[in-house]
Amino acid sequence: MRVKIPGRCFSLRSVLRDSLMLLAGTVMGILLSRAIFDVRGSPTSRQLALSKRLTALPDTYTTAAVRLAITAASIPDNESSSELWIQEEEATKVVLGSAGAGPPVVNSALVHQQRARTAGGKDVISMQKRPKTLAEELGGNMKRPLFVGVVTSKKLLPTRGVAINKTWGQTLGQNIRFFSSANTHPLPNLPVVSLPGTDDTYPPQKKVYRMLKYMYDHFINQYNWFMRADDDLYVRVGPLVEFLSTLDPSTDLYIGQPGIGKPDDWERIQLYPNEHYCMGGPGVVLSRSLLVKLAPHLEECLGNVVVSWNEDLEVGRCIMRRLAIQCTWSYELKDKFYQDYSMGEIFNSSDVYHNQKLQNILTLHPLKSPRLMYRVHQFFLELALSRAESKAEHVHWDLEKISALTGKGHAFS
Repeated sequence: MRVKIPGRCFSLRSVLRDSLMLLAGTVMGILLSRAIFDVRGSPTSRQLALSKRLTALPDTYTTAAVRLAITAASIPDNESSSELWIQEEEATKVVLGSAGAGPPVVNSALVHQQRARTAGGKDVISMQKRPKTLAEELGGNMKRPLFVGVVTSKKLLPTRGVAINKTWGQTLGQNIRFFSSANTHPLPNLPVVSLPGTDDTYPPQKKVYRMLKYMYDHFINQYNWFMRADDDLYVRVGPLVEFLSTLDPSTDLYIGQPGIGKPDDWERIQLYPNEHYCMGGPGVVLSRSLLVKLAPHLEECLGNVVVSWNEDLEVGRCIMRRLAIQCTWSYELKDKFYQDYSMGEIFNSSDVYHNQKLQNILTLHPLKSPRLMYRVHQFFLELALSRAESKAEHVHWDLEKISALTGKGHAFS
């Protein structure tokens, strides 16, 4: 016999069979819940015992009610069993409320309520709101790419500091801080950190060590890379972040232009053969992994290991001697973290627009005057615009080719 409903046709036998199977699955879930509740031991042991029983059942009987028995297995030994009976009753409602032909259509709202049911005020399975973004879902496991600390002083903050903040610093937004001596007064729209116990003595030995410690204390779980920059450094933030994205921040990386000192200065700086540190001027980048390992040694290195007054060398010595990590050594990094020994003379001619090496750098040092900082920023903006226009031309050519194939001026006009 078949039952006819407009648009559907059911066999009475199949309806009766599916209803009986649903009811059997529900009863089986209740029996399993009660049986497993009698198993002594931790909630985990109950769940394991229940899983073994479930695997012995045909798939047809492993309905929502049976799976919900796992919730009962999560209740600790010292909790009231009355909560279990409530769970069983609601499990029955969940399944029987969806009885009909075909597979059970589980009421997801009731299932979430059932899983959120608590025993003695304690969550059995927490009900969580679905996150809107991946960053919200991953929480601390999703980090921003780069944090930059600029070493400056009370005197230079209103000039060089402001120039950085109006040029490449804008690209970083909240991912940059200007580190100055104790009692430095903040300036409008300039994120300044006044480091206690430091002054503006040059070289900024203590200031840099304290800055690295501040980065670790406040930002270590928020970023993958940490950069130490002078206030006369220009940084091409986009290309630098793109370059760093090809590297692994979970490895110990000490990145910059390598230095070994001048031969007539080797006796004073006391480097071992084959040791090389990252020169501070063109900028130094530390991976998160390296900063985590370096942080416990910073105070010790500052107090006991300083041999020279070359701040970048001494930080390098601390990294090399305590962690056995040396600055990157490849020729490529010498060209990426660029030290301009002409002191700005390269910008006195229009030939700069044809300087291929300069167009591929990541950082440029030194730019002593704010005016030169602004002009260099203008130069790299012009370069970025030229490359964007060239890319737009290629996109236009590709568009013309595909339009010829579709025969349409607009894809869906």
